[in-house]
Amino acid sequence: MSSGLGNSGVGEFLGELAAPTPIPAAGGALALTASTAAALVEMTASISAAHPGGEIAPGRLAEIARASGRLRTEALALAEADAIAYRQVLEAMALAEDDPARAGRVRAALSDAADPPLRLAEIGAEIADLAALIARNGRKSIRGDATVAAVLAEATCHAAAKVVEVNIGDAHDARVLAAANLESAAALSRKRAVASDA
Repeated sequence: MSSGLGNSGVGEFLGELAAPTPIPAAGGALALTASTAAALVEMTASISAAHPGGEIAPGRLAEIARASGRLRTEALALAEADAIAYRQVLEAMALAEDDPARAGRVRAALSDAADPPLRLAEIGAEIADLAALIARNGRKSIRGDATVAAVLAEATCHAAAKVVEVNIGDAHDARVLAAANLESAAALSRKRAVASDA
C-alpha cells in the first residue's frame, strides 16, 4: 500500500494511518491537514475572485488561489517524503546495538527525517497567513471557511514544529528555532483570522 496521499483516497489513507504499523504516521497526518487547509484557501480565494464582495482585488485573489494550489500539491507529496525518511530511521534503529555505525546512522536518519515536517511547518505558516488575509478582507460569505483554514494551518505548524524538535533533539538547533518562529507566525495569523470572524 502507498503512504502517499496523492495516490490514494482519503479514506484509504486514514485506514493505513489507523493500522498498527509505523508508517504512515504523524508526517502523513500533517500533510493531510496542511493540504486540506490549502484547499480551503484555494476555494475561498477562487470564490472571492469570481464573486467580488471583499476588499482584495480579483487579480490578487487569483494569485492566492494559484499559490494555495501549489502548496496543496506540495503538502500531499510531503506525505511520501516523510514516509521515506522515517523508513531510513527504522532501518538505522534496526541495526544491532553493538554495531559501531548504529548511533551515527540513527542521528543522521533522524536529522534527515526533520526536513519534511520543517517544510510542512513552512507551508502551514504560509497558508495561515493567506487564510487570515481572506478571513479579514475576502467575501463575507466565505470568511468562516478561511478561518477554518487558518486554524488547520496553525495546527499543522504547531505539530510539525514539535516533530522537528523531537527528531533533532536539540532545542538550540537552527531548524528547531526556525520551526518555532514559524509556529509563532502561524499563531498570529490564526488569531487575526478568528478575530475577523467574531
